[in-house]
This record gives sequence, structure tokens and C-alpha cells, in this order.
Amino acid sequence: MPVANYKVFQWGNPVGRGVMGSRYVAVSGVAKAATDAMPMAVVNELICADLARAVKLPVPPSFLVHNGDGTPYHVSLNFYLAGEDLPPADAGAVVADLPAFAAGIVLFDAWVCNEDRHPSNLAYDRPSRRVTLFDHSHSFLTGDWPQRLERVKSELAIGNHCIARELTRVDGFSAWHKRIMAVPEFYIKEAVAQAVGIGPMDAHVAAFAAGYLLDRRDRLLDLVDAHRAVFPKINEAQWAALKGD
Repeated sequence: MPVANYKVFQWGNPVGRGVMGSRYVAVSGVAKAATDAMPMAVVNELICADLARAVKLPVPPSFLVHNGDGTPYHVSLNFYLAGEDLPPADAGAVVADLPAFAAGIVLFDAWVCNEDRHPSNLAYDRPSRRVTLFDHSHSFLTGDWPQRLERVKSELAIGNHCIARELTRVDGFSAWHKRIMAVPEFYIKEAVAQAVGIGPMDAHVAAFAAGYLLDRRDRLLDLVDAHRAVFPKINEAQWAALKGD
């Protein structure tokens, strides 16, 4: 995947030390706060971005800031270099050009129970074949999350996923599952624990969330296999290779 570029809106003065000519820069970002309807939005963004980076899915670098009244915001660096929102991604083109990578997007979204992957929170620059994933506020700890997560425990929980409905092969699922399984347990626990103290996220919820993610990742390939109807363009002959591609 090509290296991503991010929008600089101000070049500042030289740092004034060293021999490399380093300069201060101000880089543009997009900030999002939680709402009464979505109190875990910032928590979801922090956790999902950290886990996506752990398996090398292309999400913008992100961090937490607070405004004047102490409200926490999740900030993603702005990759809209032209200063305008990108058009919705062509999911069919992503699958056609990067089929194994596309399977990784689907499997990650299944891991974090993201039922909101659509062409407007997926960017694809076809000439460079650079994909960017963003907006995970509706994942995992969203809505009536304790009940929701119990309801979807045996589901793929990816909704009408724009990539899933375009996939034609199972190639890539096993490789991406191995990546997800390779993420150390301590990393997953700490990715969740970093959000303790943000909104209603406390240590009890963090322990539940980490345990849920650890259990769910073990079952991802079984969940894919059990919900073949989610992938209408994958023919029956393909499924035999799911756990051995």
C-alpha cells in the first residue's frame, strides 16, 4: 500500500537546532466528539483505529484532544489534499484491483462489529491504488451495546457491507485472519484500556470489551463460513478454500 499523504495548512519556522533543516508544521485534522445519542463514539474511534493499525489496514493517524471545556475529541489527520471531500469509493473497483486486501477490510469490520461500512467512509484512489478507511464511531460499543453485542455474537455484524457484496473469491480471508490472530493479547487489552475515562468508558467496560474482541477473533472464519449469504458473488466452489487459501 502506498505511503499516505496528509494536508498541511501552515509551514512554520525552522526548529533551529540540528543540521537537517527541520521545520514546525501545522497539519489539518478532522475532530469528532461523542454525542448524547452516541456516548462511545470517541472510544470506538480510538480502539478501532489502533486495532486497524496493528494489522496494517490504512487508517489515518489519529489522537485525542480536548477543547476549552474539557470535551474529548478524536482527531484523524486530513487526507483530503485537494481541500474537498472525496467522492464515495467504488467498492467494485477496490475488489477488482485488490481482492485479497478487500477481504481484509471485511474481516476487520466483522471483528469490530462495524455495520456501517459504505462507500462514503471508504476512500480509494485508483491510479495509486491507495485505500483509506475512516469513521468507526458506529462500531463495537455503539447503541445499546451490551445487548447489541450479545445479539450479534453469532453474526458477522457487518450490515450491508459495500465490499462484502462485491467479493467474488475467498482469497485473503485466511491470511488476514492470521494477521488478526498475530496481534498480541496485551496489545488488544491496552488498545481498549487507553479509552478508560473517556465518557462512560470505565475499567469494567474495558475488561468486557477486550474479552469480547479476544473471543470474537478466534471465531471469525467460522462466522464468515456460517454467513455465506452475505457474499452473494462468491460461488459455492470457492468456499472449500476458505480455511486453507
